[in-house]
Amino acid sequence: SVYKAKNLRFLNLDSRSSQIVQPKLFDYLTCLRTLHLKDRSILELPNEVEKLIHLRLLKLSCRKIKELPESICNLCNLQSLDVSECWYLKKLPQRIDKLINLRHLLFDKDIEDIKIKLFPKGIGRLTCLKTLGYFPVGKGEEICKLGELEHLNHIQGTLLICGLKNVVDFGAIKNTLKKKNDLRNLGLFFNTTVQPKLFNHLTYLHSLYLKGRKIDNLRYLKLSCFDLKELPESICNLQSLDVTECSELEKLPQGMINLRNCLFDDDFDEIGIKLFPKGIGRLIYLRTLSYFPVGVGGEGDEICKLGESENLNHIQGKLAIVGLKNVVDLGEVKNAMKKKIHLCALYLFFKSNEEIEKETV
Repeated sequence: SVYKAKNLRFLNLDSRSSQIVQPKLFDYLTCLRTLHLKDRSILELPNEVEKLIHLRLLKLSCRKIKELPESICNLCNLQSLDVSECWYLKKLPQRIDKLINLRHLLFDKDIEDIKIKLFPKGIGRLTCLKTLGYFPVGKGEEICKLGELEHLNHIQGTLLICGLKNVVDFGAIKNTLKKKNDLRNLGLFFNTTVQPKLFNHLTYLHSLYLKGRKIDNLRYLKLSCFDLKELPESICNLQSLDVTECSELEKLPQGMINLRNCLFDDDFDEIGIKLFPKGIGRLIYLRTLSYFPVGVGGEGDEICKLGESENLNHIQGKLAIVGLKNVVDLGEVKNAMKKKIHLCALYLFFKSNEEIEKETV
């Protein structure tokens, strides 16, 4: 029997029977350092869990559990709490701030599946936290607000901040992000205009998923910003830009010489960019460019013409060239296609995407 193993340090328990974990389990196994409880039928965790005073890691794979007992906050040595597989968990314990040694608080990676919409007040005291993939910003007296995140400067990896519409002062967001030097991926979810200077201190950030309306300097950038019309010139260090969900975006910034991937919507009707800026041909590292609009203009115009695509010989996958009616010499088309040996599919449209759009309506 597992109850006789009093010196047990690690336990992976898959009971598949009772809706309640037997309290006596915690009476006997007080030396446990790691506990993984896996049971789809478990509805609650008994208060006796607090007896596991040496516990360092607690992973709960209990889909039906809706809340954790307050007694779990007495596990003063707990370093990792993993509730990523607690699909119906609606709240964290009110006194979670007592877990001062907590380093990792793990949630489901898909924020749409997280039922916890608010954190209790006091999260900011968990200054040892290194992993906190999800942070909801709330309103109210006993609710965790954005300011508490300001003290959690050891967070690394990925962080998704939700509910930023509840923040009145954008200066608070700037202060919160100021010392997050170990972050690599940041997601901001809100419905208001964002000032690029908010991200000036995030020099170590590799990727940003911003659900709002403006951005700043990064390597990877994916935007779901349906009202965004332009991007700041400061994103010149980008390696990958995904604007498939920016139907109102009218132009690209110049100078992104390190760009390797530029992703657009597959439906031309949804692409707001009608012309590329002059200089696209200098992006010799480009591998993904599914859409290329051909501009028309004189020598002094700052419009990208078909000739610039001659240098983009690493493009792979598919490419649609739109607006070929602007090309006088069809030999230019032949030259542009000459060394595109990595292309799998090529689409040539002699009309512009504006004309294509009109015909579709």
